Amino acid sequence: TAWVHVVDHPYFSVTGTDGEYEIKGLSPGAYELVAWHERFRTAPLVAEVHVDASKTTIVDFTFEGMRR
Repeated sequence: TAWVHVVDHPYFSVTGTDGEYEIKGLSPGAYELVAWHERFRTAPLVAEVHVDASKTTIVDFTFEGMRR
């Protein structure tokens, strides 16, 4: 199985084994940030984010497993 995502910009990231990610080079402004995982294909997580020129913006996503 393979997953290929094609985007028309350089602003993306893949998490490390610790779940951390970083997206560098964004200009200040409002963005929509989407987190996707192959086990949760039908429900990507979406966050509206405001990037400030003088601050680091932190956005945490939590995927929850199916309850049995």
